[in-house]
Amino acid sequence: MPHPPGPAPALPSPAASEALLDALFLAYDGPPPRAARLAAAAGGQPIWRIADRAAMRERAARECAAMRLACARRRAALTAAAATGDIWLARVAARLSACRADAEEGRTAAARNGSRPPEERD
Repeated sequence: MPHPPGPAPALPSPAASEALLDALFLAYDGPPPRAARLAAAAGGQPIWRIADRAAMRERAARECAAMRLACARRRAALTAAAATGDIWLARVAARLSACRADAEEGRTAAARNGSRPPEERD
């Protein structure tokens, strides 16, 4: 997966993160939105987005590995004739294909099924 265009943002000092959090809590009467708190704690929106996308890619890769292992185990347990007509194996193989596509795009199954992007989460 290619890196985002431009140089990577520099990591802020802990004091800068604390200042962002202080300003955030002063801006809201109640608790600030979760996404804003996470971004401020990480040191700003660009850094939080990079970390969140990296975590999504890692999760998609783990999910893909689990599906591949399930396919391999099921296929090893079946004869060639039984494997061609096995519905469960066909479904897991289709899921593996979707997981691989998601891992390449840096998505997870939840993102593909309509969950909100990181910047819109509460």
